[in-house]
Amino acid sequence: MEQRVNIQYSIDMDELPTEVHRMLKKGSQIVDDLASKEMQTFIGLEEKEVLSLQTLQHIESARKKLAAIDYALNDATNIVSGFINLQVSPPPDYVSAAERGAPENSTVPQPEIQPQWNELTKKIEQFKNQNAPE
Repeated sequence: MEQRVNIQYSIDMDELPTEVHRMLKKGSQIVDDLASKEMQTFIGLEEKEVLSLQTLQHIESARKKLAAIDYALNDATNIVSGFINLQVSPPPDYVSAAERGAPENSTVPQPEIQPQWNELTKKIEQFKNQNAPE
């Protein structure tokens, strides 16, 4: 199989339909190519010809095209899912502390930063003690 790389880039929201359509069209073209070439080759094979290097090459080619179709559909799925999630979810800035389960103006850190919070609190106390008037 050919090597693949994930890329990330931004486009305007109004360009999303065009981009998804391009991906789906690409997948459809690969399906057409697969049906017109490899699958027709398989249909035309005689039973005595199937155990050959040529058959193996056609199978490998068909598998690569199937993978390319799956990649195109997966990319389109991810974009459409992300778009739908964006439409049904409020932006992160609008999620209040109460909705996150924390009281308003809470200074309690999230669990994932608790160790760093404790260390910072300890260093602040040490600094205060060093600079306290005697």
